[in-house]
Amino acid sequence: MSDIVKVTFSGVEYALPRFKVRQMRRIGHVYAESKPADIGYDVLAVAFQRADPPADIEDLEATPDEIRKAIEAVLTFNGFRPGEPKPESTT
Repeated sequence: MSDIVKVTFSGVEYALPRFKVRQMRRIGHVYAESKPADIGYDVLAVAFQRADPPADIEDLEATPDEIRKAIEAVLTFNGFRPGEPKPESTT
């Protein structure tokens, strides 16, 4: 099993390591607290905390298609199912 997923923005390839427990916890908060339009960006912000080469997601240039592919790749790589609705609360 690979320990990194690679995504490309504007011709630059970034290696993103598998989420650590604290990052997985943060993603749980992202899904619970973020507006739907912000979830993808917030997922990438967490993933890019340990990017190689280092990068600030806010300073990158990317097409909408590159962003969509990166979000899907990061979520799938880390065991999430992109595009599925949030589970309904049982409380």
